[in-house]
Amino acid sequence: MRPAAVASVVDWAMTAMPDAYWTDIEHNVYFTADDPDLPADDPRRTWVRSAKCGLAYDQIPSGSPLRVAYESDELTAFVGAALGSEILYRHADELGALNVMYYAEAGGHGWHFDGADAVVTLILQPPLGGGQFEYVPMLRSADNENLEGVRRLLQGDAPAFAR
Repeated sequence: MRPAAVASVVDWAMTAMPDAYWTDIEHNVYFTADDPDLPADDPRRTWVRSAKCGLAYDQIPSGSPLRVAYESDELTAFVGAALGSEILYRHADELGALNVMYYAEAGGHGWHFDGADAVVTLILQPPLGGGQFEYVPMLRSADNENLEGVRRLLQGDAPAFAR
């Protein structure tokens, strides 16, 4: 997005913030229920906190540069090509397809695995202080859940390439 479009989205997002929905929950990285039959150090039994405000897809104006970019077939094709996927579909959920998130000083989004095959995170402005965006590519796969790697990550031993 061009700087003017980003500024437009940020301006709109700041005025729309009072309509955002606040959540403050604890969850594991898989968003599954606790299973007391698993060992205590299993990552599926480690809880993280997510505290944030969000606007859903249906709250983002159709003419917004953010929504125009999200609905762009060219952008979808570009992301698909970057991922090596011939076909990439946008999310069909009318609420979860596109979100604007706000994080307060004590907020954040705990480690988690997204449920989709691909997720694009677009950071529209830097934090006013603190804050960092981290991700670990290729931590697990369909053939290897890598529970040991996930456990180490949750214990603060993030791989050197975590961003």
